[in-house]
Amino acid sequence: MQRLALLAWVSVTCLAGEAHASSPLDSLPGIASDLTFIEQQVTKTLTSLGSPASGYPVSGGDSGTWTKTVPSSNGEGWTTGFFPGELWLLSQATTGQQQQQWLTAAEQWTAPLASQASNVSRVDPTDIGFIIGTSFGNGYRLTGDPSYQSVLVTAGGSLASLYNSKVGAVQSWPPVSIPPTMP
Repeated sequence: MQRLALLAWVSVTCLAGEAHASSPLDSLPGIASDLTFIEQQVTKTLTSLGSPASGYPVSGGDSGTWTKTVPSSNGEGWTTGFFPGELWLLSQATTGQQQQQWLTAAEQWTAPLASQASNVSRVDPTDIGFIIGTSFGNGYRLTGDPSYQSVLVTAGGSLASLYNSKVGAVQSWPPVSIPPTMP
């Protein structure tokens, strides 16, 4: 339970704040061992998954087998940005060789998601925010890479195109056509 709380804290802290290269999490007392555990688990996950082409993790069990999805899946594809986001956060939380290892993995798992920035044909096109925000958003925040910014701008434009001025909100699903009633 303590490890889950740490991971939640790391996620919230890293997403809410700026990159703190001068005080990585692995230098804080008591956190190094938990961070090591997290790295071991993510290393097992990377080994089990192989490459992004084989699918992104959705859920797993005690057997170590992952249920996977692809970004374009309308059922579970909305979760595909979470794993690259986790890799970006591990890169931020570590130093040296570990930091480079997680950075490389984050870049590898983020790149295939770029096409989803303009995929407004999804059942719920607002999923673009989950897919792109956690992957490219963290990538841009941590590296400043303009190619990540470009994908974020495309995703923002896609979401803005869903804005419905009548209700003052982004439309999550396409309008449903209701047949006229018979008199």
